[in-house]
Amino acid sequence: EQHRLRRRFDDVQLQVERLEGWQSYLAAPRKPELLLQAQTLAETAPDSIKKRAKQIKVLREQWQSLTQPGDNSEEAAQFDAALERAFAPCRAHYAKQEEARESARQDRLRLIEEAKQLSDSQDDVAATARRYEQLKQAWRNAGQVEKSVYEPLRQAWTDATSGINEQVLHWHQQNREQKQALID
Repeated sequence: EQHRLRRRFDDVQLQVERLEGWQSYLAAPRKPELLLQAQTLAETAPDSIKKRAKQIKVLREQWQSLTQPGDNSEEAAQFDAALERAFAPCRAHYAKQEEARESARQDRLRLIEEAKQLSDSQDDVAATARRYEQLKQAWRNAGQVEKSVYEPLRQAWTDATSGINEQVLHWHQQNREQKQALID
C-alpha cells in the first residue's frame, strides 16, 4: 500500500512539474503584453475612477495567474511600478473623498454642539424654533460619512435635539390652539 501511494505521489509530482513548465511557457509571451497594457494605462488619463480601478484589478489578477509567488524579476518590478502610476489618480480621488467625509464628520459634530448649546439657552421659543430649523437643514445638507461613523453621530444628534424638539413642538401646539381660539 505504501509503495502504491509513493508511486502515485511521484506521478502527481511529475505532472505538477510538467504543468509548471507549461505555465512558464504560456506566460512568456503574455507577460510582456500585460506589461505594455499596464504602461499604457499609466500614461492615459482615466475616464472613470471606478473603471480605472477595475482595469488595474483585472491586470493584477492576470499577472498573478502567470507568475509564481515571490517573483522578483525586473519585469515584475516594471509591472508593479506601471500599475502604481496608473493607480495614482484613483488614490488622489479616494483621498479627496476621505477628506470630504472627514469634513462632513466635523460639520456634524459642530452641529451637535450647537444643538446642545441651543437646548441650554434661554432664548424665546420663536428664535429657538428658527435656529432649530436652520440646524436641521444644515444637518440634512451636511456631506456623507461612512455608516459606521454616521450612526453614533445620528444618535448624538437625536439626543442633543430631543429637548429642543419637544419645546418647539409644544410651542407650535400652543400657537395652533391660540389660532383656533381666535377662529372660534
